[in-house]
Amino acid sequence: MQVRDLSMAGAWGDSVDVLKAIEPSLVNCITCGGCAAACAASANVSVAKAILLLRRGLLADARAALEGCLFCGKCRFVCPMGVNTRGVIAALTFSPDSSGNILHQ
Repeated sequence: MQVRDLSMAGAWGDSVDVLKAIEPSLVNCITCGGCAAACAASANVSVAKAILLLRRGLLADARAALEGCLFCGKCRFVCPMGVNTRGVIAALTFSPDSSGNILHQ
């Protein structure tokens, strides 16, 4: 039996490394979709989808997947992997600039 690495080590782009530093629990996401099912805002808001898009290097699309988020935190309570979804959402949506950069070093 082979153990699967859920951390997605090496699958993340350089820009996402900064996001992982802000919210380390991001790597625990297994994209089960529980967050989307619990979302009070819309069926279109999904932290799991945003994280999947981040893994593909699509930062702008990841942000778009979170548009309409009420920041209520329901998704955090249902996450089986303990991902701090509010931290992920905050890191993605409250960046200091509008060019797509998460942080300037």
